[in-house]
Amino acid sequence: MIRSGIALLCLLLLPSSYAANSLVVLNWPDYLPKQVIDDFQKEYNVDVSMVYYESDEIKDYLLSANDGQNYDVVISSLFRTQNYRNRAWLQKIDQSKIPNLQHIEERWLAHYHTTDQTCVPYLWGTLGILYNTQSVNTDITSWQQFYSPHLQTKQKIKLLSDSRDVLATALIALGYSVNIQDIKQVRQAGRLLYNRMNNVASFGALELNKNSELIQNKISMAMAYNGDGLYLSELDPRLKYVVPNEGTPLWLDCLTIMQKSNNKLSAYQFVNYLHEPKVAASISEALFYATPNKSAKQFLSADILNNKQVYLSESVLEKSEFYQQLPAQMQREYQTIFSQLSFILDKEQ
Repeated sequence: MIRSGIALLCLLLLPSSYAANSLVVLNWPDYLPKQVIDDFQKEYNVDVSMVYYESDEIKDYLLSANDGQNYDVVISSLFRTQNYRNRAWLQKIDQSKIPNLQHIEERWLAHYHTTDQTCVPYLWGTLGILYNTQSVNTDITSWQQFYSPHLQTKQKIKLLSDSRDVLATALIALGYSVNIQDIKQVRQAGRLLYNRMNNVASFGALELNKNSELIQNKISMAMAYNGDGLYLSELDPRLKYVVPNEGTPLWLDCLTIMQKSNNKLSAYQFVNYLHEPKVAASISEALFYATPNKSAKQFLSADILNNKQVYLSESVLEKSEFYQQLPAQMQREYQTIFSQLSFILDKEQ
């Protein structure tokens, strides 16, 4: 994950062929600082076109529409890449063309090896709760509280528009693993969500500006990625981001080069550039997400490096889980439950 911000999908009409110095990147909104893009374009004389998606489902749709064509680099959550490998969309990375792999910590580089050398770690983080301390009269520390039946009707919450994230947090609130494959327990999580729909204002990412629903007092709490939560709490000190004490989903986003890329030279240069230690540090500082680049840490401010909501303690890491790929039947169950919840919300509005 990604990763979020403007609830916007930018659809570009991409040509079937384009100039050799063009690079098309599929990414979350607000997930790569503009200065980094500008500096890369200037240094390598490459015109970078960004295409944005607001959920993993939309990204999958965009890639499926053209069988993985029209994009050079895709920034994706780790667990989604198995489907892409199965469909032969991803290029196996030539390590000699990305020398900056040497800067990635072993615990994160292990994922590069377990994905057949197709995924280069980009950023990692957590899913947590962002809440307005003035409208919520108690400290929020758990997913159980977030989905509490004791929430007042006027205390509205916002959920992400990703079925896996939404159901995972409900599973944790019930004491289950985010990777459970028992359909009865997944449906139990669905019922928990169904019973809280009176409190759900909307699905989607928070706006990363002062128009955010939390800052405008339209909602009391929101499910948020840690970078988004910390960024908004900087804008408004009433807001507080927490990693729930039961643990939480962990995510690792990866840089992938597409097998059908029209500009693999620039794609390799781009991936390598993002892991220049100073560049990786600037990305982490700007987005409030942890970098897997060990050499970048010397360039990070103490505020970021010592922030336990960015660089988690080992005790929190031990209680949290990365997503694993679910069987097709379970994926369909997630989509069915989420579609039903979305229908209920649309009907109420």
